[in-house]
Formats: sequence, structure tokens, C-alpha cells
Amino acid sequence: MENKQQEKIIRYLRASNTFFWNIFPGVKADVRKTMSELGLKYDVSEKATYAHLFEDVILNNEPEKIINVIFEQISRLFTTADLELLHKFWLDGIMPDIGYLKRFKLLERADIFLNINISNDYVAGWTVFAGLWFEEIEPWINKGGTNDT
Repeated sequence: MENKQQEKIIRYLRASNTFFWNIFPGVKADVRKTMSELGLKYDVSEKATYAHLFEDVILNNEPEKIINVIFEQISRLFTTADLELLHKFWLDGIMPDIGYLKRFKLLERADIFLNINISNDYVAGWTVFAGLWFEEIEPWINKGGTNDT
């Protein structure tokens, strides 16, 4: 991966850091354990905030490593068909309807890609992570970027 693309991905990761906690199950201790098991390095204490933990992950791991872990986790949470449909919506500049998300049982997972207002029952927009996934990660993996961690 070229330096320019690495820098862009790091900016996206920092801007979209809240998505990261949606791809790992459980409380912070579980998140830390899962990240360690997947080979992500970090040096912050157990009492560190999610923001500090995530920043430490960025500082202590190559972007490719982080992308590979993200790819694994997204592949675990979504079927290929789900991702293809979300990608089509993204490319067409359309937000999926909340009814669609409910009908296809995507509502609880879709907040990684979509800002969903549950109380008012509508999709408010795409997340920063959606741009990172559809414009950077997915094309990089599809062009032969490794997804081996």
C-alpha cells in the first residue's frame, strides 16, 4: 500500500473511530481481548477510554494489519450479499429504507455503515466508515490487497 493511501486510511480511521467498537462484541475488556487475539497491538492501560485505545491501535499497527482485522470482522457480521446490496445503495447515492433494514434483519448491524435514528425510525445518512469501506478497504482487498492477518 502506498504512503498516500496509508495516510488517507489513517485519517478515515481516526474520523470514524466509533465504528470500531461496533465490529467487536462485548464490553471494553472483551473488545481488548478480541483485538489481542486478532493480533492488534496496543500499549494503553485497561482504564484507557475507547478513543485512547483506538488511537493506540492506529499508532502500534500498520494500516494493512488494521484493514485486515476490519475485513475479517465485517465478513463475520455481514454476508457477501448484504455487503453487495449496501455497496449498490452507496454507489447509487441512496440510503436504504429502515423497513428494508428490518425486513432483511440488518438493522442491528447496519449502524456500522449507516446513521440510524431508532427512536424516529429512519436512516439519517451514511457513516464515515461507509466511505472508508466502500472507497478504500473493499477496492484494496479486491485488487489483491491481502486479507490474511
